Amino acid sequence: MVNPATTTPAPSQPLPTAPGARPTTPGITLPARSVAGPDYRLGNGDVLEVQIAGRLEVTRVQVIVDPEGLVGVPPLGAIEVGGLTLLEANRRVGERARALLRFADVSVAVLVPRVFEVVVSGEVERPGTVQALAVQRLHETILNAGGITPRGSARHVQVTHGTTTREVDLLRFELRGDIDQNPYVQDGTRVHVPPRAAAVTLAGAVRRAGEYELGPQGSL
Repeated sequence: MVNPATTTPAPSQPLPTAPGARPTTPGITLPARSVAGPDYRLGNGDVLEVQIAGRLEVTRVQVIVDPEGLVGVPPLGAIEVGGLTLLEANRRVGERARALLRFADVSVAVLVPRVFEVVVSGEVERPGTVQALAVQRLHETILNAGGITPRGSARHVQVTHGTTTREVDLLRFELRGDIDQNPYVQDGTRVHVPPRAAAVTLAGAVRRAGEYELGPQGSL
């Protein structure tokens, strides 16, 4: 943690909206240098910048989310933000500031996201443990393991966190931009790429001719 520094006000921009995120709340802003969108979920190790703008000055302080999910923000004290989305953290810190200070416009940004390990197995070029940033999604994590081999399935990728496993169709994300099929990875996530399933070949007067692996329930 560093001591807060008082500087002249800096321009801010509306809270960015990540693909698939819910609309943001008017009046909540993030500095342009934030590396995470409003649906980013905060956790131990995230480095944040909290900006408190008063009538005459702007105070900025860098803080780290501790293992209990707390950040110490002078002069607001300890605030629990672990497990909250960035949008929710902006609201919580803003409420604390307005309860203590008569005039306060608050923004919270992620300067450095936390880093953790993800296990990637199966039909990838370099199976094993890879380091991932908390802002990374499944597709990028698999690329960090060398990508899917020609024998691997892009349509039946298994993502396990804790005791819950879901099947992800990365081809649907790549072709249709379905962000739900490219989830964020988390600390402790395990990714398994199984062998490629049956495929069909499309030819003739079609938009995308070629061979396609069948998806869930044998769909294209």
